[in-house]
Amino acid sequence: MARKNTPTPQANAPDPDGLPWDDAPAPGTDLDLFGGAGAVAEFNPAEITAGLGNLITSIGAAGGIGGGMSFLNVDQNTGGWAYGADRTQCEPNAEWALDTRTLKHGYSAWKEGKLLGESMYPISQPLPPVTTLRDVGAPYAGSFSVELRCLGGEDKGTRTLYKTNSMGGRNAFAKLVEILVNRLRSGSAMIFPIVLLRSSSYHNGTYNKKIYTPVFHVVRWVDVRGNSEGGAPAAPAPAPTPQPAAAAQPGVRRRRVEA
Repeated sequence: MARKNTPTPQANAPDPDGLPWDDAPAPGTDLDLFGGAGAVAEFNPAEITAGLGNLITSIGAAGGIGGGMSFLNVDQNTGGWAYGADRTQCEPNAEWALDTRTLKHGYSAWKEGKLLGESMYPISQPLPPVTTLRDVGAPYAGSFSVELRCLGGEDKGTRTLYKTNSMGGRNAFAKLVEILVNRLRSGSAMIFPIVLLRSSSYHNGTYNKKIYTPVFHVVRWVDVRGNSEGGAPAAPAPAPTPQPAAAAQPGVRRRRVEA
């Protein structure tokens, strides 16, 4: 997929891959982050603060819902991100709003690639003992989820659910929780991160293959109504030269190549 040749709006938060954003943040308030102004519900930041304490506990215990939304995850063939049953590729330069209010933790039990049981809870609720869950014939592991909404490009407005019980996913959540806790302790109202979807990798010796793990690269923060921290974005930086589209991977729907 070709890169879009548009300027980067945030020079003070560079993308580690040097890719531009699809479009700059809209000025003013009421960005369409979570479904429009009508979707902005009252919430208490103190509840999120207490909930993050529960999430920290459950992440540690784990070692390290859907509502019809598409599932979002890292494609293990390419290291890029994809969503939905047809594995639509996410544009690598698109911003996504991560809705802090939707963070959940819980348990899931898998066997031979099949989900046998799952219990997810808002982070405002501590987890029940795993021994209270019904026996499904497979052990339960800690599971975590959050909703994201795309802000630009072909996927603009798309709502997805990222859910994981892997070590790499737990590590990504742990890093996210750490910075969220620090922001809440500072009293900031800007507790909704706008992220680029990235990945890192390591070599798995058991299966002799590269494993891709998720990275949420935070580029800026907004409040519940979409106000950006610090007002207007920094002056745009020059965009890199678009790269040629990569060959299609099996099971991944390719997008049209931009002219």
